[in-house]
Amino acid sequence: MVNYNVGWHLELTRRCPLACPACNRTMFKEMVVDPKQDINFDHLKKFFPVSVLPQIKYICLQGNLGDPVYHPQFHDISEHFFAAQDVNVITNGMQSHQFWERVLETWPSKSRITLSIDGLRDTNHLYRVNSNWEKIQGLFDLIAKKKHKCEIEWKYIVFEHNHHQVDEAQEIAKNIGIDIFRIQRTRKLSSKLDIKSYDNPDWFKKTKMGMWFYKKMDSCYNWAAKRYDIDVLTKEEKEIKKFPALTAKIDKLEDQVAKLKVEIVNIRRKK
Repeated sequence: MVNYNVGWHLELTRRCPLACPACNRTMFKEMVVDPKQDINFDHLKKFFPVSVLPQIKYICLQGNLGDPVYHPQFHDISEHFFAAQDVNVITNGMQSHQFWERVLETWPSKSRITLSIDGLRDTNHLYRVNSNWEKIQGLFDLIAKKKHKCEIEWKYIVFEHNHHQVDEAQEIAKNIGIDIFRIQRTRKLSSKLDIKSYDNPDWFKKTKMGMWFYKKMDSCYNWAAKRYDIDVLTKEEKEIKKFPALTAKIDKLEDQVAKLKVEIVNIRRKK
């Protein structure tokens, strides 16, 4: 018997127009046998009938090999799940103006849209390869009208090429009415940049999903520490200070790997 009283993460499709260098879709192309493979909506409705939806703590529509908003029936699928306690979609935001108009008009207050946008007009495409800033700007213009009920989050991965735009991006988010601006730090930059003021997880800890998540994480940490007799709660910053020379070498290697990934993507695109 299925226990529906939990959170569910669903990958709806293999479709995505981007070629982010560190994405599994780009790095392991053999995993994407059919780039247009979609989850069957009829099968979803059978597994998640309307009668069980109020039991579900949250539904997260996300993508490991694709972006959920590219499923041909995304609107029907997402609206089917509105009876759940919380609905979230994680996306790069690269959809049409008409698409986002419907989403912002229909998504309820208990839902959230997380936008993965890593920079501004001149930098977002450097990691989000093939992205179109005009589509993102069109979405920003719709958000600025403030007619939506759902919560909107901007998740910003910090790289060497975009860290100087964090302040400007946060100001844009504030001005157009985005509820949460969240930094996702890369390890090699976390010790070099003072971005604590931007990266505040308190809002998440207070949500139902956050309380469940941290409880589960504590349980896993405690189990691992006892089972393997290791200190799994050691802070990375302590290790960085303890081994500065080794950290510098790792940083250099990570920079080289990141550049190679971008070069590989560019070579594949030219073929």
